Amino acid sequence: MKIFSELRLKLRFILWPTIWATIILYITFHTIQGERGLIAFMQIHGEVLAAKKTQQILINKKKRLQNQVTLLSPKSLDIDMLEERVRIMLGYSRPNETIILLK
Repeated sequence: MKIFSELRLKLRFILWPTIWATIILYITFHTIQGERGLIAFMQIHGEVLAAKKTQQILINKKKRLQNQVTLLSPKSLDIDMLEERVRIMLGYSRPNETIILLK
């Protein structure tokens, strides 16, 4: 019987630290690797930065297009813009004239 009580005492000193170490490892693993862990946070942060860059590019493109629409509106018609659009759309040009189209 003394062997069982000694084994139980040793098991208590081994079992509880093992359980606590397992719990700590589990929490640490999910803090780093989990669905909402640090690695996932860094990936999402990178995606947000890429989306903000794309948004800024689209905002600039929208402003440029809005400016062109404003210049071609009947209330404030810009003759140079109208001439440029006519040349592009209809292919008109003067003799001895070189046209360079930029995208």
